[in-house]
Amino acid sequence: MTQHGFIFAPGDWLGEGEVSFSASEERLKFHTLWQVFHNETDPIELRHTVEIVGVPDKVVNKLEVDQLSDSGFRLFLTNDMVDRVEGKGLVEPDKIGWEFRGEPGFEGIELYTLKEDGSYSVHAEYLSSEQFRTVIDGRIWKRTTEQKDEEQ
Repeated sequence: MTQHGFIFAPGDWLGEGEVSFSASEERLKFHTLWQVFHNETDPIELRHTVEIVGVPDKVVNKLEVDQLSDSGFRLFLTNDMVDRVEGKGLVEPDKIGWEFRGEPGFEGIELYTLKEDGSYSVHAEYLSSEQFRTVIDGRIWKRTTEQKDEEQ
């Protein structure tokens, strides 16, 4: 269906980047882990853990992906801040992205652009109110067996 490894094949993806908030001039560094789980009949399940350097609490997002086609998919996001919101995904030869629109107090987009080395650049923007905007820029890459062994 797609040449993308991210989301469409089981495995772990590591990431890093910077996050900024409209309420502050500061740009904070973050590290992330995406865990992608596939089952025969169930939707694709994603667990996305984000650690912002200097912030004690982790953010854990759970996503379900279904209704896959050559050009897109549907997804649901759940975390401590939102119950369950539905989004629409897009698949292009060099991009994967999704958006959440129409939920009161929660809108956002995420775009993953495939690089020649198989990693992805990441850009995301979320708006939780008229005044509060979060911007995320970074990259993700497939975690190797060696990296996994080093962490254990």
